[in-house]
Amino acid sequence: MEIWKDIPGFEGLYQASNEGRIRSLTRQVYNYIKPGRILKSNIKNSGYLYLSTSNGNNKFKHANVHRLVALAFIPNPDSKPQVNHKDGNRLNNNVDNLEWCTAKENINHSLDSRRYKIGLQKKKETRERSFDLKVFKYKDEVVNLYDSHNTVETIASMVGIGRDFVTRILRMHGRLK
Repeated sequence: MEIWKDIPGFEGLYQASNEGRIRSLTRQVYNYIKPGRILKSNIKNSGYLYLSTSNGNNKFKHANVHRLVALAFIPNPDSKPQVNHKDGNRLNNNVDNLEWCTAKENINHSLDSRRYKIGLQKKKETRERSFDLKVFKYKDEVVNLYDSHNTVETIASMVGIGRDFVTRILRMHGRLK
């Protein structure tokens, strides 16, 4: 059964459910009644769900759904600053999956669950793919300019890329040692 509780700091405006959903409450805005509804959340690049909140005075800010659920349901007597997803799934904001933790505890959990290592590997693959695409884009022009007896500095300014990148392309294609 879904249970709704007021979110501290947003009393009378928003409530969180034990299933990880957030709703706005019916309230008067200027001269009309704004009906309450379950809010749609978005996914950040980091993988966390967030939504826009208002304090009722036209001040808007983004809030992470897991933090709002934790604020409403989970006591934090030690004033720990972060909320951990126990199963490592950042989209699972069920109150049973959340716990308050320190930054160190959160990092250790991440390392233990291998999410951190997988994230680093994905970043490395993305960087390598981006580098390969850049090399493919500029290699012919860089090599031709170098074969026409231009300096690395001249090639960099003509093509609009860094000297180090020009040097790497030339080394990859056997023009420099």
